[in-house]
Amino acid sequence: MKNTYKRFYTIILISLLLTAITVNLSAESMDKRAVITKIETEIDGSTKRKYLLGEIDLFEGKEFTDYESLVEYMEENTQDLINMRVFEMAEYELLETSSDDQKTKYTVTLRVRDTWNIYPIPYPKYSSNTGFRLGIKFFYFNAFGTLMDFQLFTGMNIDKNTAKNEWEISDWNISPGLEGINLWGQEFSVSLDQSFSTVKKYENDTLQQEFTVHTSSIGIGTKFQFPLDLYYSMEPSVSFNYGIKELRYDSNNVELPQYNTRIDYEFFNFTFNHELGYDCLDWIGNFREGYSVSLSNALIASYDLENDVTFKSDFKLGAKGFWIISKYLNLSSQINGAYSYNYEMTGMGEYLRGVVDDYMYGYMGAFMSVDLNISVFDWDGVGEIQIRPFFEIGAVKKSDVDFDLENDFAYTTGADFVLYLDKLNSMQARATIGFDLSNPDWSSRYEIDITSSVSY
Repeated sequence: MKNTYKRFYTIILISLLLTAITVNLSAESMDKRAVITKIETEIDGSTKRKYLLGEIDLFEGKEFTDYESLVEYMEENTQDLINMRVFEMAEYELLETSSDDQKTKYTVTLRVRDTWNIYPIPYPKYSSNTGFRLGIKFFYFNAFGTLMDFQLFTGMNIDKNTAKNEWEISDWNISPGLEGINLWGQEFSVSLDQSFSTVKKYENDTLQQEFTVHTSSIGIGTKFQFPLDLYYSMEPSVSFNYGIKELRYDSNNVELPQYNTRIDYEFFNFTFNHELGYDCLDWIGNFREGYSVSLSNALIASYDLENDVTFKSDFKLGAKGFWIISKYLNLSSQINGAYSYNYEMTGMGEYLRGVVDDYMYGYMGAFMSVDLNISVFDWDGVGEIQIRPFFEIGAVKKSDVDFDLENDFAYTTGADFVLYLDKLNSMQARATIGFDLSNPDWSSRYEIDITSSVSY
């Protein structure tokens, strides 16, 4: 019996020793730093190797605290490449090449396949906000394989002036821009704009005030990425307003004599836009998953002809979330708030599909939307059609005027019809119809928008 106990205790002791040794070896293995000693790239397309590796800050000699940290880094950055929507495919492979007591060396193979990234899109577009638009959108994503994005927008809106009962060119613009310019390890963007625009204000569906203005502007922006998906972006810009003309109409849409307001003298604006946000949104096929939160602020200094300076500012808070319910359903919701100091924000109906943009304006507003993306047709290798029914609600507050439920509050419903093509990951074609249910005559208060846009 004693021998039996001895054997039993011996087995237990040996087992404990083996366990301790195994745990110790495992801990040593976990503590080993992971080092990338070689990077191989397999690129199907025009993307240049140095820009690809620079985009995700991957280089030979890069070290990680352990293997798991290396895998996490590659997973996150490969998903970031997918989120750019300029690649049909992005994946990686790790191969251990050697190991010693302190480091394990790996070869990383990064594979990407470019999607089609040049989109010259001449288009007739119709929007119930702006009428018919004739123009061209030219996108060159991943221009010359540099992962910089060039875009050029130009066009004009032909809309009916209800006061004059005439068709006229209400807006036109020429707007080139370049994004992803890498300087000193930081990405910058440059945007130019030359435009003519018409700003309108309505009361009880009647046009009350109209401004037309020519504008020339230039802006330079950049974005700083921080851990935990945090970011900070900023864009200083300058603009010159000239050829300003103001028209006023009475309740019968009869044109009244012009009068001078401060807008006539604000010939120069300096604007500093900046934004702090958290972005954890990923593309999963043509659905999105995750959420984002942002707080933006614009600081504006306006100069008039008498060298008087007017300071303005606005704050905008936004949050949106996407949840994939199944392979056919993608639920999303969005909340937006806006507040301005020393000026009224126009065109706030843009937050509500179903409300003409110019019908809502004020110094404060709050809006919420809920969408359900439904995949109704998915042909692998060709494209996908989605229907996106939505419900939206919002309110604004005007300066020095009591809140008017009829004019300052709205709730809408409708649907987006969206087409994605597998070979054109960066683009989508969309048709939208929305109805303003808050209006008793809601069947005649609707908004239609047919366009193509970037998928981001």
